[in-house]
Amino acid sequence: MRAAKVLALAMFLLLGTGAAQAAQAPQGPNPFAVVQPFVAEREEEGGVLKIPLKRKREIMFWMGIVLLVSILTTVSLGIAMAVFGKDVFLAHMIFGGLSAALAIVHAATAIAWFWPY
Repeated sequence: MRAAKVLALAMFLLLGTGAAQAAQAPQGPNPFAVVQPFVAEREEEGGVLKIPLKRKREIMFWMGIVLLVSILTTVSLGIAMAVFGKDVFLAHMIFGGLSAALAIVHAATAIAWFWPY
């Protein structure tokens, strides 16, 4: 019984001090001050986020790498199916669909970002 009282008193003291410190914490003039550096870095023109050319090229590069790996995987699964008789038709079709979708997205992004140049 005594241990329970000591434990309850210790918890009350620990939790009570934290609540008192939180209540006494000074409030800054702007509660959104933490978010300001992240918002300030975004350059917007006419409501559209301006992405630097270098970043656009990096995005297109990584999309191209993923597309190339996906196409090579589709081809290797097709060869495994046709030449070696493996039962990988479902995986072949899934990778084929992913390859086609990524190719369309890659082309649309390239046209939207780089067509005027």
